[in-house]
This record gives sequence, C-alpha cells and structure tokens, in this order.
Amino acid sequence: MIKLDSIFVLILCSLLISGCSKKDPEIVIKAGEFGGNSIYYFYLDSVSLFYRSGYYLDVKKDNENDFFFSEDEAVLGAGHFISYTINLINSGESVYVLVDNKNYPLVLKSGDKIYESLKWVNSKNLVLYSEGESSYPPTPYSYSYGNWNGVHDGYLGFKIVKGSRTYMGWMCLSLWPAYFIKDYAYLVIN
Repeated sequence: MIKLDSIFVLILCSLLISGCSKKDPEIVIKAGEFGGNSIYYFYLDSVSLFYRSGYYLDVKKDNENDFFFSEDEAVLGAGHFISYTINLINSGESVYVLVDNKNYPLVLKSGDKIYESLKWVNSKNLVLYSEGESSYPPTPYSYSYGNWNGVHDGYLGFKIVKGSRTYMGWMCLSLWPAYFIKDYAYLVIN
C-alpha cells in the first residue's frame, strides 16, 4: 500500500510541476488567414511593383511608410542583372520580416503559422531574389540567390513594433509572371 501511495504522490507532483512550467501559447496568425474580428485585412488588387518605379506600403494606414518594394534591372555590356528587393523603413518603429538561415526572406505557404519566436530580421535592404549573368571575357559567370524565384502568391511574414504595440502579419507577393503585391493582413498584439 505504501508503494502505491508513493507512486501516486510522485505522479501527482510531476504533473503539477510540468503544468506550472508550461508557457502560455504564442499568438499566431496563419499566412493567408483574414477572417476574425482581430485581424485587419487589406486587398490591394495586385498592385504592380513596376521596374524602377518602386512601391511604398503603409501597412498600418498611419501615414508612415513601412516597406518599399523595388525591382532593379541592368544591362551592362555583355551582362544582364535583375534584383527584387524589399526595404524596411524604420521611422519611429522597428520593421522585421521572417528569414531563413542565410537571412533571405522566407516564402510561406497558405496556412503556415507566423509567431513571435521565429527568426526575424530588421535590415534596410533584403533581397527576395536576384540573378545575373555576364558573358564578358575572360571569365563569364552567372549567379542567383534568394528564395522567391518564380513564386506566385507566396506569403511574406512581417512584424512591426511601435511603442508598446506589435503588428504581426503576412503579405501576399508574386515575382511571376510579374512583381506585385496582392493583399496583406495583420494582428495587433498588446
């Protein structure tokens, strides 16, 4: 009888300790999710991010731009170079995007979870995709890098911290057949 009572006490103690040490679940928004009372959703009707003109995006609609999208293309002699970038604008706030281990912005699929403890980076200029080639002698070369080559309707996770408020969400981008932003949504945390 003593053995069973001791085992019961040990099990009960371990359950109480493990229950107390669990963290509160993180607040999550899913890529592509726009339903619910606490999610702010904006449809942009596929705003084209045309060659060299760029596009500013004010996510929170507070007259402060948060992102600048650009496409730069150059033909130099025997070479051709193109780069699709996103610039994070930090005017009194901190702007972040989700990245991989090489700090290239991640391509999320619809339903992927976006939450605080993922890898975020705050950098002025992030390359979604870049490629180039040169046949100029004596050493022809080519390169490509970034995760967004040929992506159609991929999701970019973002986070903006302003004062005590955090805005965490997604934007739907495409690099194929053209560079454009379709829509975005976010949650306000705090």
